[in-house]
Amino acid sequence: MQVDAPDDSPSDAATRLVAQWAAILRVIGAARAGDIARRPPSNAWSAREQLAHLGRYHEIFLDRVARMRREECPRFERYRAEGDAGFDAWLALDAGVVVERTHALRAELIATVLTLTRDEWHRAGVHPVFGEMPVREWMEFFLAHEGHHLYAIFQRIHERGGE
Repeated sequence: MQVDAPDDSPSDAATRLVAQWAAILRVIGAARAGDIARRPPSNAWSAREQLAHLGRYHEIFLDRVARMRREECPRFERYRAEGDAGFDAWLALDAGVVVERTHALRAELIATVLTLTRDEWHRAGVHPVFGEMPVREWMEFFLAHEGHHLYAIFQRIHERGGE
């Protein structure tokens, strides 16, 4: 069976950014505050902490795209939330504020992606594990990473533990 890949373009990436953000909003939209704040017995991040991580990662990713636009193949450190003062600041925010700020950053990311030229879409940056990747592959990485957290948010909200 032949399956065609979606367009390899900034506009396709922007469409996917819109759709995935809408999915996140749907998942959290009907959740109770307790569901968003609850940590599972494993003590993994709550849905609110997952959202804070996504918000902070938008800031990190926007900076990376900006660097790839202006620098020749910049090298990036692997992002780790632990020990990141920026992440700690996001953790201190109410869930509603996290969603609002991330929503604004998402709009900025979509606008940035839509302004990329074809040449910029193919400019590269070096990930410490995945190596040299053009912006278009960084977008795939961003969406896959975010999808992982969307699944975790879904789990946290729907887990009932011992209830």
